[in-house]
Amino acid sequence: MKAFVAMGTFAFVVLGLATSAHAHKLKQVHRELSSQCYEQIEFERTKFPVWVNACRGGERYDLHVDWYGKIKKKTRTGSCPTEATG
Repeated sequence: MKAFVAMGTFAFVVLGLATSAHAHKLKQVHRELSSQCYEQIEFERTKFPVWVNACRGGERYDLHVDWYGKIKKKTRTGSCPTEATG
């Protein structure tokens, strides 16, 4: 019985760490894209490689980003909405 409880606790801890590491990596990707002047960053797929929609210079892009935050594929998909001034 103790072994069963210990295995369950171990699995919970390992899965928790994996989830935390994954969330940490997504934050890193967001920071990396922000540092490259991307805005309105939206994750479409959160499994790596992640798919991201983001704006830069008034243009919207579909980005495929690897585990290290490097853009592997970039496709222009249109223009970004602009904020109304007034």
